[in-house]
Amino acid sequence: SVKGTLRYDIVEETDVDGVTSLVLKWTLSLTTASGAPITLTEFGLIAQDESGSIWLIGMSTPEGYDILAEPVIIRRSPMEVGQVVTYTGNFASGKVSIGSYRVERVERVSVPAGSFVAFKVTESSTTKDWLGQTLLSDEFTSWVVPEVGRSVRSIWTVTYYTYGISLKLTAVLKTYTK
Repeated sequence: SVKGTLRYDIVEETDVDGVTSLVLKWTLSLTTASGAPITLTEFGLIAQDESGSIWLIGMSTPEGYDILAEPVIIRRSPMEVGQVVTYTGNFASGKVSIGSYRVERVERVSVPAGSFVAFKVTESSTTKDWLGQTLLSDEFTSWVVPEVGRSVRSIWTVTYYTYGISLKLTAVLKTYTK
């Protein structure tokens, strides 16, 4: 068994090719059964349009920004049951991310932050390098509450081929202030 936390933080607002974007930091901190700590950090560049849809603009790396040739929608607004979104994201570095998500249904979900009516969303994606080698593959089930602006519960199964690790994580919203 592995215990850990997944944290999202908005680090800064920046301008990317004339688009106001937020740098979103994902930090996954784990402790393995043997007590070894693992921390994985990624930085995404996201933007929100006038409809409320959220777009991935690129990723931030130690070398600078790895910008997508075209932004990729990662959450369409308004959400509707049956909605399916597929995407292919071509990064400047040559990496390619291919995925899709589907809004399955509306259901009530209870988490430590409260009880919410949420859209149940299933998602899968694969990221490959410029040689076609798979770097990462994942599957998500999320309960998204548009009024909260995020998922309140997520189950994430991910394989980081670069690190040789596979994880299944469950995240819940612990606190929420309107």
